[in-house]
Amino acid sequence: TQSTWGKEKGDYWLELIHHPENSWRWEIIVAVFRGWQVRRLMETEKVLTYITTITDARDFLARLRLAQQQQGAVDSRDAMLQQRVITQLRAAIFELHHLFFDAPLKARLDLIAASQQHRFNKKIQDSFTSGGNARGGPGVSMATIKSRERKNTPKQPPTVESGVKWERRNP
Repeated sequence: TQSTWGKEKGDYWLELIHHPENSWRWEIIVAVFRGWQVRRLMETEKVLTYITTITDARDFLARLRLAQQQQGAVDSRDAMLQQRVITQLRAAIFELHHLFFDAPLKARLDLIAASQQHRFNKKIQDSFTSGGNARGGPGVSMATIKSRERKNTPKQPPTVESGVKWERRNP
């Protein structure tokens, strides 16, 4: 279909997007989106796990090297342990780099969406399990709980042993 500009609509939008005067606008939009994406990825469980692994391995290696310097000699078992920790550190760094730079956009957005859904479900579950009180759930007052308990307990007539006297009234 022809538009009022004499070209197809798709061609017009492509020209508008790739026009040199608009390039700075698109750069700003892309930068804002990438900033949003990085902030959301940094909040995901997967990235937090990688970061924890990296910091723990780095700290462990520093303590191990300090102990080796104080001891003077390097044990073969310590050397093997150091190599395994370095391998683990490299793998975590590689995975983190892959996630931020090499993974397709859809995979990153899926990870963000899954993490947000997991946090939402966890928040809902926590609100029901640790609500305002132990038995009632979120936002249920003690009066409501007592009322529910009275409704759920079967009614039993008072007995003579309970101290209640039964008197028959005449009409």
